[in-house]
Amino acid sequence: MQHGILLGLLGRHAEAAAYVNWAAQASPTSALVLTEQCANLNRLGNYEEALAACQKLLPL
Repeated sequence: MQHGILLGLLGRHAEAAAYVNWAAQASPTSALVLTEQCANLNRLGNYEEALAACQKLLPL
């Protein structure tokens, strides 16, 4: 997950997505992971997927 965050901070969002998606599969109820997934998808312009990731946070 840390690699994904660092890559995102460096603006390498497409690369970050692989790490963030892996972390989301490993920890599907982690607020940190879902928040990062939502933000990264938004940065990539994948707004529908970003919204779906963000909505997973609501019950948490």
